[in-house]
Amino acid sequence: MTTLTYTQLNNILYKLLIVEPNYPFLYGDAFTNYYNLGVRPSELMDIDLWSIDTNNNIILQPLKSNNIRTFTNNECSTYLIKSIVNQTPLYSPINAERLKQYFKRFVSVYPLFVGKKQQEVNLFRHRYVKYLSIQGLTSSQITSKMGYIHPNTVFSYLNSDITY
Repeated sequence: MTTLTYTQLNNILYKLLIVEPNYPFLYGDAFTNYYNLGVRPSELMDIDLWSIDTNNNIILQPLKSNNIRTFTNNECSTYLIKSIVNQTPLYSPINAERLKQYFKRFVSVYPLFVGKKQQEVNLFRHRYVKYLSIQGLTSSQITSKMGYIHPNTVFSYLNSDITY
């Protein structure tokens, strides 16, 4: 198996967003937010986890007892921001499972693995953590940005080889 560089991984996920946009708008918007924010599918779909603070930052209370994550308006799609402001269901009628199934069809063309486990939507989190590192953030800053409690989580993403 060959190990992907960050650029190769980024190009594959970017292809899903730009080159293969034969899916409805809501799928594209959801995948764009996965790409730009590195959130979990179940987090993206749950409007109750999202809010806006007094500085107009977008706030996510992640799952798995992690710390809150803060995003600027520029990082989030307009659709996501409007849904949060209006407290309307996110991406209805699609749900996290349907998005995962759609992405699974895409990665069946490009099967990617971490160890022996085939990766799916979680690849966006891998890409995002690696992106933050390339942007010069320290592991401590990435831990905070991702809302992780333990820096070991960041190390596992940074040190994982994605293969095909």
